[in-house]
Amino acid sequence: MPLQLFPLTGGMQQGYDVRLLPDGVLANAVNCELERIGRIVGRAKYTALGTTVQSDGAGAFVAYDLLSLNERLFAIGDDSRFGVPANIYEYLGAGTAALWRPTSSVLGKIPRLPLATRVRDICRPADRSGGSSPVMSGAALGGFAAIVWNDASLSYIQVVKAAADQTVLFAQLSTASNRPCLDVKLVALSDRFLLVGSNTTTGNLSIASFTPASDTAVVQLTQNVFTMGANVLRFAACKVDGTDEVMVVVSDLGSAVQLKRFTNAGVDSGVTYTVSSTGAVTFLAVEASSSANQVNIALRHSSECKVHSFNLTTGAEIGVGPFTAFAGDTPAQMTLVRISSTQVRVVASITSGTTPSIKSNI
Repeated sequence: MPLQLFPLTGGMQQGYDVRLLPDGVLANAVNCELERIGRIVGRAKYTALGTTVQSDGAGAFVAYDLLSLNERLFAIGDDSRFGVPANIYEYLGAGTAALWRPTSSVLGKIPRLPLATRVRDICRPADRSGGSSPVMSGAALGGFAAIVWNDASLSYIQVVKAAADQTVLFAQLSTASNRPCLDVKLVALSDRFLLVGSNTTTGNLSIASFTPASDTAVVQLTQNVFTMGANVLRFAACKVDGTDEVMVVVSDLGSAVQLKRFTNAGVDSGVTYTVSSTGAVTFLAVEASSSANQVNIALRHSSECKVHSFNLTTGAEIGVGPFTAFAGDTPAQMTLVRISSTQVRVVASITSGTTPSIKSNI
């Protein structure tokens, strides 16, 4: 008789009584597979492989995927260091101290594969003659991504649904009523994007917001949030890790530096943080953590990187600052990275040497 193909994935056939099946109808198929020519055959037998790893301080080995290359077996996996498939392991087989060998250096301590995958372009400015200003800021929250950028004397915001690249908002930022419209920084909170930027005259900073779940336009929150003695020179903003608040540090052309904390509604916390450093600040950065109860700022003036630390709740300075990072080096762009509740690192590009470099105060 001719071969018959049975739709094994079609679900239960309701027209048959499972107790009275006619010839040619299967009640159940276990460990079977359908060959190309239409035959149903038993699935090949498999041998369980061990998961011991030649690694220093490794935990349980987890293989996320397997691949064969030149008759050698490899696994994309992790030995519980990173929690994601970060390395490639080769299967060695019997006769060795461990069955799997990490192909990365230092026995699996260094990721071989990037922790970010499926990287793609989303939420980018529209192409235009002459390009856009390099002054950009981006943030992401809850499945949404956003960027702001300057184009001549105007600024724009675009918000997209990250999974589908669908634009939720594309708008020019208003220049009316001292709204944030120049050199805008985006900060992602739990449910909204805060926009911190200077007004058209660069005389002060203002705060606006956009909540994807409820807003159809950017909402103005607070105007002129600092008491400025001169126009804005530089500023930076960051989320307070662990809360829905934002820290903003600003320097002005009069060499004064101010630091403030705001709620997600743009309301000043009222805490006073006194920054003793003075002088023209050309680069700055800010970092804050509620669990560590700290806020840190890094400033570059007089060709040095100065760091101030404050108690987040009271505003009192921690230690006798400012502290100097990269003594003898001239930093340019800087950022602050929290390593733990007691350790924050400064990372900066150094321009004073014959070859530009990036340093961290390890």
